[in-house]
Amino acid sequence: MTWNLDVPIAPTRDEARAFIAEYEAARGASFTKAERAMLAAAATYAIAYSARCENCLALDEEQYPAGSYRELLTRDGEAFLRL
Repeated sequence: MTWNLDVPIAPTRDEARAFIAEYEAARGASFTKAERAMLAAAATYAIAYSARCENCLALDEEQYPAGSYRELLTRDGEAFLRL
């Protein structure tokens, strides 16, 4: 985790895709269609859960900070289901 760095906390979809590609290269095999579906669902769940936790700490916020999980979920949540 990079709490101490001045960078966005939540990964972008492109960063998630790059991580997946690097992981596939390191393991020497691509994910199957079923594995990709599970990976996309798990990533979306993790983003939604993190957004929920952020929301508990700032219930009155209506504008979500750039790079936060709430902002990511609002902007790209559904797109993560298609990693």
